[in-house]
Amino acid sequence: MNQVAHKIVPSIVTNNRMVPKPSEKVPFSAIVLADVLYEAGLPPEMVQVVTGDPREIADELIANEHVVLADFTGGVAIGKYIASKAGYRRMVLELGGNKNSGQRCTAIKRILVQRAGRRPLRRDADREDDSLERYGDPMDGKLDMGTVIDEAAARYCEDKASPNSRSAR
Repeated sequence: MNQVAHKIVPSIVTNNRMVPKPSEKVPFSAIVLADVLYEAGLPPEMVQVVTGDPREIADELIANEHVVLADFTGGVAIGKYIASKAGYRRMVLELGGNKNSGQRCTAIKRILVQRAGRRPLRRDADREDDSLERYGDPMDGKLDMGTVIDEAAARYCEDKASPNSRSAR
């Protein structure tokens, strides 16, 4: 919801209409936010959420004659594709390639530590990691951690956490 709000709120404040197309993997936060805004009195024509497979709808969202600005958060490859299709439209491309559910673009990805602080930090991080015992359904308040968004994201996290991976060292 935070990423969607970062896109929608500026358009509302500047009195511009917006058609957000959230990730097909997490579309409901955008829909819920739009519903809350409608209930608060925002005219529905100010924000219209479009969902679906980006391979089917992205070109229209990017190249439609009524689109003044295309704003995209996601992977570099898709960002390059959007840039090639957008022509002379204004664009905002935030290209980090991260997803929601633990892989958000504002999440910490790398920590640089001086040698002297490495062991204490590793010890504290391992202790914290060991304390996270219950994970699963993010709607269950008794759990320590929710799940990631899909199997590919889980495999990515497992690979990065592997003692043999470069990022874990």
